[in-house]
Amino acid sequence: MKKINHLLRKFSNHGVKTRLYPSYNNPIKFKWAEGTSSTLNKHDFIFPVFVSSESNELTEIQHLPLNYRYYSLKVNERVGTEKLLFYLEPFINKGLSTVLLFATMKHASKARLRFLTK
Repeated sequence: MKKINHLLRKFSNHGVKTRLYPSYNNPIKFKWAEGTSSTLNKHDFIFPVFVSSESNELTEIQHLPLNYRYYSLKVNERVGTEKLLFYLEPFINKGLSTVLLFATMKHASKARLRFLTK
């Protein structure tokens, strides 16, 4: 909360009249919330990435062209992270500044899925 109050003071000193909510902690989301710009540039986009912990393979998602699901053998194994960074590097070099990670579950029990959807 102290950090948010500090940011509110900082932005209020610069004439920004938009209130900073905790959900707008990302500069791109904050810019969207301001609604001050009507043009888009390469720094305004968020790239979705789907991450799973099942295997070491790269699988195309049929319903999302040019998006892939990254797998690693264990949840925190570095192999998946290295693949992910290698894949994102060309996009970062072209100006991508934000990614949104989605965790996917391929083999979850029905009871677990019911719990997650409530």
